[in-house]
Amino acid sequence: MDMQRTSEPARMLLCCLLVAQAAPGAESESQRIPGWGTWTKRVQPVLEGTYGIAGDPDVVRVGSELRMVFGAFDPAKAPQGPATCGAHSIDGLAWTTIDTGDVLVPGRLIHPGTGTWEDTHETPAWLQLPDNTWMMWFIGYIDVGGWVASSPARIGAANSSDGQTFAAIQATPVLSGSDDLDSFSMTSPSVVLHEGVYHMVYAGWGYPEPGVFRGQILRATSTDGVAWTRLPQPVLQRTSLPGFIDESLAEPELLRAPDGTWLLLFTATHGDTGHDIGIASARTLDGPWLVCPQAIIRPTPGAFDAHMAVAPTALIEDGRLRIWYAGSNASRTEIAVGYAETSWPLSGDDDMGDGDDVGGKTSQAVTGGTRGGCGAGGATATAALGALLLTLLQLRCGPKRSATTPL
Repeated sequence: MDMQRTSEPARMLLCCLLVAQAAPGAESESQRIPGWGTWTKRVQPVLEGTYGIAGDPDVVRVGSELRMVFGAFDPAKAPQGPATCGAHSIDGLAWTTIDTGDVLVPGRLIHPGTGTWEDTHETPAWLQLPDNTWMMWFIGYIDVGGWVASSPARIGAANSSDGQTFAAIQATPVLSGSDDLDSFSMTSPSVVLHEGVYHMVYAGWGYPEPGVFRGQILRATSTDGVAWTRLPQPVLQRTSLPGFIDESLAEPELLRAPDGTWLLLFTATHGDTGHDIGIASARTLDGPWLVCPQAIIRPTPGAFDAHMAVAPTALIEDGRLRIWYAGSNASRTEIAVGYAETSWPLSGDDDMGDGDDVGGKTSQAVTGGTRGGCGAGGATATAALGALLLTLLQLRCGPKRSATTPL
């Protein structure tokens, strides 16, 4: 069904105004989106970093526990900035940093290089492979003041035998920008291993049109996780996207559901007004993609994510689609990991009329182009330290400018 039809305006208005504010003291809030389920979000974060910074989560299952790689803060780094850390949890709500022996940055999994292309890592993603070894992907750059000033950021890879100590696979990037879609920078890889092929989505930043700086979701494939081939077109085309996607698409997460449906979660940026999280689905990676007409996770006034909700990661288990994401507070001094969920399969019990349906969902088709492998499962920073790394996160999600203003 075309969600922009207005044959029943009153009914459609009622269906769309569904965001529920959390009552004072409530632990969660919910919103119901017709054809896309009821989404419940915890008002409190599930992980706060040692220095008030925990963002860009990526969660996998390892047996009876969950493991998360996330972006943290290294106060000793010059200039001060990101670190890559790990945590584990039984229920996905109470997290403890992995004991890697690092006292300054608890849970640190990898130290960045000192070579010619990177001395800083951000936006990590990881998988436990069928042989129980691990691979991690990250963006790297020589830091002169955040990834925008340090452009280009490119994608590197590391491996580990135990999921706690990682080392770079090679001294060069495994994927670099190649054209106007991603030559300025690349961020936020997400990787699925399916039937012997690694599928990566990431945010490519560039000038797809003259004078227009924008982030878009791009896709690449590999047979070994190291040598990648990028597909020429964005996963989601700009035409016919829902109205809440009014600027850049960033920080994608790719997930294959048990029924074979592909899910794509992403950040929709809105400049100074904050960012939120959307979702799309497709029967194949080549599309067409059905994009939910509303954001599924939005900032909550007065909560830890009052300014923005970004960088989703997801798993499907126990009849739930579980999402962890990064949120920042209204003063933009802290970043923490939040949690939301909905039932799986996504509810399609709303009689919304005709149209394409995937996994019970009804929405608008957009043409474009399980987590793979095995799932193996503080203190508050000063405002100055928090603001520094938060600036990096905000720039990665979309600098404070309109989508049509060049840097």
